[in-house]
Parts: sequence; structure tokens; C-alpha cells
Amino acid sequence: MVAFSLAIVGFAQSKFEVKDLGKFKLHSYITADPLGDINYLIETPKGIVVVEPAAFYDNIKEMNAYIKKLGKPVVKVISDYHIAGYTGFDKSKYVMVQGMPEFSESQVYAGMMSHFANVFKDKMDVT
Repeated sequence: MVAFSLAIVGFAQSKFEVKDLGKFKLHSYITADPLGDINYLIETPKGIVVVEPAAFYDNIKEMNAYIKKLGKPVVKVISDYHIAGYTGFDKSKYVMVQGMPEFSESQVYAGMMSHFANVFKDKMDVT
């Protein structure tokens, strides 16, 4: 199944889509990574909140370049399913949704990250 996903997603190009919602803008980052991830940025007048950072190193670089162009600081990085991708941000900005800290210490999570490390090698931040 992973090989099938890799073949399909390999032809796509990543992109950002922006929705202006008045008091803030929602930036959707369609990563075109092998997992088909979509990550989000909430842009306020004062800063950026990253919701679930990109997990692949190329996407982390692309997301950070995009954020830099916005010219605002990252004020929070929220994790709700994985902590992969955190190497791209200041650790003092991290927050996790309820239950995520315990999940990230579980055998299920360790198995998932181990599997990703085996499949994607040095392409994915599985720290």
C-alpha cells in the first residue's frame, strides 16, 4: 500500500491555499508527500500558529520558507497526531492536544514512527 501511495503522490506538486476569514487567514499546505498530508497555518495580525507541522524534511523546508515570506513569527506549533516535523521549529513553541503527550510515549506511536523510519529512511523527521 505504501508503494502505491508513493507512486500516486509522486506526480503531485505541493501548494498553499489561503482563505481569508476576516480576523485571521487559514493557509492550507497540501504537501504532496507520500502520506498525502495537509498541514495548516493560522495567520493572525501578530503571528502564525502551525497546526500539525509537515513531517518530511523537504516539506519542512518549504513550509518554513513560506512562513518566512509571510513576515510574522511562529507563536505556537500544535501537535494533534504526531510530533514529526518539530525539528523545523523552536521547541519552546510546541503544544500538544490533550492525550497527545501520552500517545507519543506509547508503543503504538513508537511502532508507527519506527515503521515510517524504515520506509522513508532519512526523508522524514521521525524524532
